[in-house]
Amino acid sequence: MLDAARVFQHLRVLLVLLCVLFAVAHAEDRKKVASSSRHTTSDLSSQISDLKDELIENPENAEARYNLVVLNLQLGSAIAAEKEFRRAQQYGLSSQLVLPLLGEAMLPQQKYLQVLDDISVDATYPKSINAQILGIRGQAELGLNELLSAEETLQAGAAADPDARAVLLGRLGVYQEKKDYEAFKTTM
Repeated sequence: MLDAARVFQHLRVLLVLLCVLFAVAHAEDRKKVASSSRHTTSDLSSQISDLKDELIENPENAEARYNLVVLNLQLGSAIAAEKEFRRAQQYGLSSQLVLPLLGEAMLPQQKYLQVLDDISVDATYPKSINAQILGIRGQAELGLNELLSAEETLQAGAAADPDARAVLLGRLGVYQEKKDYEAFKTTM
């Protein structure tokens, strides 16, 4: 059988990758982000360098910071992504856009308490955004070994949007913890 902690770690990485793909899909009109999914690591690094040069000239460009975050997540640089998310938010990028992806950057760093402190649902956000946030919060609770809380949070997320990636990945983590391999396979 697979080691539960190891599988959960892999699930968190998969969640980050899925959320990056989600972000890229919603930013197709932005040429730098959409084209970055088709480039090699060196191309991504080159794009990051170009964005950093742009930010030297205009450090308050929230959209460039957002694009930099997405590229950093694609390269697996969660720390750099988190840093730029916070700056993008500081310069006016919408919290409902920033918070779910910020959570995705924080989960691989195992900043579970910080996720729970910093990232919460808001009645003004669309249900799909709140579902993502609840999925991220549920995964953070799983990381803290709070299985019952995680299940409740993930159920609330599923009620808001049963197809939210963060909710689905969180549910996979719950099934793994409970050793419910049948439910795990069905959800996969």
